[in-house]
Amino acid sequence: MTTRTDRPSVPLRPLVSWPEEAEAGRRYLVTVDVEFDAADGAWPYDSEEYAIGCMLEGEPRLAVESVGNTTLVLHRFGGTYGPVRFVTYPVGDGPGGDTALRLTLITAGGVPFRSERLPVRLNGAGQGSPVTEIEVALPAPGEPEVPEPDEEEAEEETGTVLILTASDTLHAAVAARLTDRRRLGDGLISGTLVGTERHAVLMPAVTALNRHAPYRQVAMAAGRDHGATLVMSLVHGQGAQRRLEFGDVVVATEVELPGLTVRPSPRLVDTARVVMGNSAYYERVRADNPRDEVCLTAAYATPAAEHFTVCAVGRAAVDRAAEVLTRVLGNDAPRTDRLSLPPVPAAFTGRESDLNYVLGLLDARATITEQRYTLVNGMPGIGKSALAVAAARAAVERGWFPGGAYWIPSGPDAAGAVALARSRLREGRWPVLIVHDGTTWEEATRTWNITARSRFHVLLTSRGGSGVPEERRRVLHPLSLAASTAVLDAPGSERRAAEALADLCGGVPLALRIAAHQPGRLAETRTHIEGSGGIFHAFDDLRDVFDAEYASLTSRCARTLRLLAAVPGDDLGPEPTEELFFGDDEAVRALLDTGMAVRRDRRLRVLELPKAYVQQVLTEDEEVRSEAAQARAQLLSYCLDRTKDAVRVLGTEGRPGDDRPERREDALAWLDGEHPSLIAQIRESPADAVDAQIVDLTLHLVAYLNWRRHFALSLDCCTAALERDTGPRESAQLWNLRGEALCGTGQLADATAAHLRALALHEEAGDAWGAAKAREALGRVAEVGGQWESARDHYTAARDALARVGDRRGEAAVELSLGSTLLKMGGYAEGFDTLRRATEISRSLGDRPGTARALLIRAEALCSTGGVQEAIGPADEAIALYGELGDVHAQAQAIEVRARAREELHQYPAARDDWEAAKEAYEQAGDTTAASRADRRSGVVIRGASRVRSDASVLVMASGAAMRRSSVRWSIYVSKGSRWDPKHVSYSWTRREALMRELANPLRGVLAGTDTQYRPTPVAFALPLRSFDLAPHTWPAPGREWQSLGTQRPVTIRFADRPVSSAKQWSSVDAALRRAEGVSAWHVPIGANPASVGGCPRGAFPVLCGPVSRGPGREIMSRLLTRGHGVVLWTTAPHPGSCGSECDRLRAFVDRFLSGVGSVAELPRALWWLRVQGGDHQLSLLYDEPGMHLPGFDVPE
Repeated sequence: MTTRTDRPSVPLRPLVSWPEEAEAGRRYLVTVDVEFDAADGAWPYDSEEYAIGCMLEGEPRLAVESVGNTTLVLHRFGGTYGPVRFVTYPVGDGPGGDTALRLTLITAGGVPFRSERLPVRLNGAGQGSPVTEIEVALPAPGEPEVPEPDEEEAEEETGTVLILTASDTLHAAVAARLTDRRRLGDGLISGTLVGTERHAVLMPAVTALNRHAPYRQVAMAAGRDHGATLVMSLVHGQGAQRRLEFGDVVVATEVELPGLTVRPSPRLVDTARVVMGNSAYYERVRADNPRDEVCLTAAYATPAAEHFTVCAVGRAAVDRAAEVLTRVLGNDAPRTDRLSLPPVPAAFTGRESDLNYVLGLLDARATITEQRYTLVNGMPGIGKSALAVAAARAAVERGWFPGGAYWIPSGPDAAGAVALARSRLREGRWPVLIVHDGTTWEEATRTWNITARSRFHVLLTSRGGSGVPEERRRVLHPLSLAASTAVLDAPGSERRAAEALADLCGGVPLALRIAAHQPGRLAETRTHIEGSGGIFHAFDDLRDVFDAEYASLTSRCARTLRLLAAVPGDDLGPEPTEELFFGDDEAVRALLDTGMAVRRDRRLRVLELPKAYVQQVLTEDEEVRSEAAQARAQLLSYCLDRTKDAVRVLGTEGRPGDDRPERREDALAWLDGEHPSLIAQIRESPADAVDAQIVDLTLHLVAYLNWRRHFALSLDCCTAALERDTGPRESAQLWNLRGEALCGTGQLADATAAHLRALALHEEAGDAWGAAKAREALGRVAEVGGQWESARDHYTAARDALARVGDRRGEAAVELSLGSTLLKMGGYAEGFDTLRRATEISRSLGDRPGTARALLIRAEALCSTGGVQEAIGPADEAIALYGELGDVHAQAQAIEVRARAREELHQYPAARDDWEAAKEAYEQAGDTTAASRADRRSGVVIRGASRVRSDASVLVMASGAAMRRSSVRWSIYVSKGSRWDPKHVSYSWTRREALMRELANPLRGVLAGTDTQYRPTPVAFALPLRSFDLAPHTWPAPGREWQSLGTQRPVTIRFADRPVSSAKQWSSVDAALRRAEGVSAWHVPIGANPASVGGCPRGAFPVLCGPVSRGPGREIMSRLLTRGHGVVLWTTAPHPGSCGSECDRLRAFVDRFLSGVGSVAELPRALWWLRVQGGDHQLSLLYDEPGMHLPGFDVPE
């Protein structure tokens, strides 16, 4: 005999608390609960709950009593709705000893499935000992004591009433008592109940709702969408006493649901007793039919502050039951849930990524305690509460927290709200989300004390986030400009004023909302702010918030904020930060924790609005202004020394540098990372800054900026420095640097004027070296402008002057420029002699930058005079040297020279690689014009190659016989004009798999006679359709087994069996394709019905996504050949059976490939280059030109 055990299908863990020792005369509490790990697998039951019975028995000397219901209800989220409670106590007389309790768990089908013995030791017995109260464990140490909720204060204002009915008659009775009715979606009706001022939403009856929309799901959505605070349900039935008198009305004091008993609002039941008196019964109600059960289950599953149920016995009681609702509500003070969420601000925008991130952290099924807490933090006014409310509402709407969300406000009302929420949690049935505003992580963990059995998640907001795991929090930053303007000007009618005002508000939502609510237009608000001396003088509410935040900072944290706001620029790197704060990392971390400052890529930045607060409010204090001035002076002195050292190392002033790689790397790291903040110090330093230091910083920094080709920045710095008090020598240097920047931007006339002014100032100051450098700069401007004679004269004068002052390095640099100019003038012998002399001087001095420049100019000269082969060596050496020196722009120029040389030598793959490398280097150097030029050139290299045709082409023909499908005979031909000359003919049959081996030696000999040094001969294979997938381009190249034939040369397929009758159509299709501008793909899926393949679009050719020698691909290819198509592209990779993502990726790849092909004539060589790159997706190309007919092939059987 087999017994059905009905054992639960989830692994359970019993959680039992019982007394291990007991004394006579005392009573002890026993709690029983279970849990399972929701992450271990899916919930196996159709319903969301599973009932488990608990039975506790005492062995001799122990008595057991149950306290309330003894059924555990396990829900799918991994816990229950609360433990089962028993009371046990010793009985009888006798000495102490060992005994036990016996716990048995019973399935929903009534079958015991687990039994546990719980040992208890009796410590003596006293006859007639008094029985004390139940022993209850004290709260855990450190758990805060929260006062019990005051029910009078728990609910205050009105809310929506959601009414559910079990039948059409009940629905009609309630609908008749609604005024101002309005129909909503899902059959809902809204209106005001007669005799009350309550807004109500009436659900359709259970019988009327579409069965595909579960009634409970619709009810929960309606309660959520309409903010229901009271859910009322009307059902038929007879109450617990089985009343049979039709016309009776029963007000439910308890409601029995499957496996659970719930209590309607005692307050509303008491109100019903007062207004209805003896005209109604007051007792437990159970569902007597499926419709009642559906209605009651949905009502009590919908989260709300209160629930109320009325039972109508028979049709005669329908109107009376509806009357009970209106009379109870008419005599009840309207109230709402104190814990309900506030509304999301109307201007909540720009937080989509933050909202999605927080929603990703809200997991109602989390089993790890830390995963039940989520923190949103940031500076004051940044929108933490608004984001938390929006995330909570979205999570509840998605059904993650069926129990709803509780709002715990900040301030004095928090304690009462916490107490009320705790009481709700003890009675609740569903997982709940608690939004605790304005608390800290430590306070939240102490307040809520989440355990593995807790059925809630805490989302808290805080200005600080120290000690919080990074993965459990979201730090809010200011809104983007687009989002800020949307808050200020949603219609978009004042876009320019909104953008300016958004900048003043720093993207902080609080400031934006205050500005948006000001009277008048946005332009008037902006004028008011600027006229008031700043936003904190215009908006008192905003200032109050920041005053409170600043007052809460520690003295060290406040000082850090003041200093960061005082220094020029947007941010500080690690070295200036260390100098300014003397390693006070704790104060910096404290400021970062407030959200008023951020650190990105090791750079520290205070946000715009806190910075404005310091500058507008705190600097009213004389001590704060003095502190700021000292900080700026300290930072300027440090940055000047550091920058001068870095520029000396790089040698960008025209003097020898330091070639040690570690020193150059350190110098570049400083200048590349800090030059924005250094420029800010030059531009923004107030009058209290020392002019000499600012000018000195400018001279060194602009030398670097010109070297890096940041010419616009150089001009700004020179302009700012020239406005300060400078001496003649410094002014001359600034004008010379300014001229270099003007020349770099193409302003040659202004550059010449700047250098002439510098020359005059240098001569006035008696600075011969400076005057020589000014003449060199004049020569450079003349050379750029094509004025070769003027450039030669300036260079010659500068060279002679530098020789007189003994500057050999400078002399060599001018010699290079002079030699380049002489070559451009046609003086090749003199020019090359000058370049050679400059190179020798640079090498003798160990001047690596000079040597690299000499090599680059020499390579350019060789290229321009026809010595392209000789130019590659110097270009290679220059590329390596500039790479070591970190001069990216010069390295790009050297790569470009090599690319041109290789292109002239027809080394097209290598040339294209060089053009792409030059493009990347130019982009890195910031020269977008040169980068665009290199990009265009890399795209035409292959097209340039396609115009360089070999004098010959090779054809390999393979033909089969009807009775020998697996074998072929082959021949090799070489074209001479329009004639084919046979070179090798096979008169024996060769199996197709052996064809590659048979052809190797004959093909090698033929190609050796047709290839030129830089022009490999293309090879075409004329094959029958059943051999199209041989993919000969993948065969080893003859004599070069490490290379495939398709990467060595262009390889295509031709159709060996094309009938003569199709020649006219073949020529017509080919001519139309070659007349088209560009080429495009006509993608034909392998799985398509061959008969349904339509016509090919104009200017396109067929592309197939699988093999064509067999299966459906062969049928499609056969039809295409019959229609005269001579150009088809396909992949020999196996087809997955039906077109999917792999086919989509192939089509996208082919479209990208064809976008760079100018005409159908370029296809063979473009595909060759693609194969060289190793990314051809096993593509084969049928390229059958009608103008080049195949030779006859008549071999006897």
